[in-house]
Amino acid sequence: MAETRPATSERTRTGASYTSQWNRFVAWSQASGRCSLPASAEDVAAYLEDRSGTGARPSTLRVAAAAIARSHKDAGFDVPLHEGAARTVLAELTKDDNPGPNRALPLDLDCYLAIRNTAQRPRGGRGGQLERTSNARRRGALDIAMIGLMRDARLRVSEAADLTWGDVQRIRGGSGRVRVVSAGETDYREVSADTMKLLLLVRWGAGDDEPVLGMRPNQIGRRIGAAARQASLGEGYSGDSPRLGMIKDLATLGVHLVGGYATESAR
Repeated sequence: MAETRPATSERTRTGASYTSQWNRFVAWSQASGRCSLPASAEDVAAYLEDRSGTGARPSTLRVAAAAIARSHKDAGFDVPLHEGAARTVLAELTKDDNPGPNRALPLDLDCYLAIRNTAQRPRGGRGGQLERTSNARRRGALDIAMIGLMRDARLRVSEAADLTWGDVQRIRGGSGRVRVVSAGETDYREVSADTMKLLLLVRWGAGDDEPVLGMRPNQIGRRIGAAARQASLGEGYSGDSPRLGMIKDLATLGVHLVGGYATESAR
């Protein structure tokens, strides 16, 4: 596995930063058993998501991507950032340098458990009137299943909105998997037995051609934000929060995503 370092003949602050970021990518690649030079677009995308999930700011991710690009150019390889997977992830993760309302907070396991404990409580509506208990239970059950699904399968909000029941398959042991089609490519993501049980409870007789969630991406984001507020988690949670939360949880356990799959880091 090649470990060529980027050119740093100009000993500038930028060059030193590129070197640091490149060395970090090399170390991540070695721990994941992948090649850093040349790297695949899928591996670069997984690396950027990993860094984002552990708190790296968009500006840091841009420098990391630039360092990877420079190293590939200097070595005469195609730049993986120009390909679909890495390009899409980089654009999404670097939308905003500010951790404000446009930057989704990760909805990690602790946050998810807080939502599970509160989602089915009646909420106040217009005029201060509480919703019916039956409506609250139905709405909350869907919110819990939705967030569990988006966390387990690390779904982007657009992917979650596009899922139909025909994309959901139950497998042995009660767990499941979902078929995700993105950028013309099909991928299968594992879903826990607990989440599958929650999903089946909210299917309510829907056919295979019907959507799992029945919501547009912006509606999904609003539902997640409302569930987080009800759980006293505050503002900043949106459609990207479940996926980012799972990435954060995996990274905490020393597990990284490589090409869409989880691998345990060497310790």
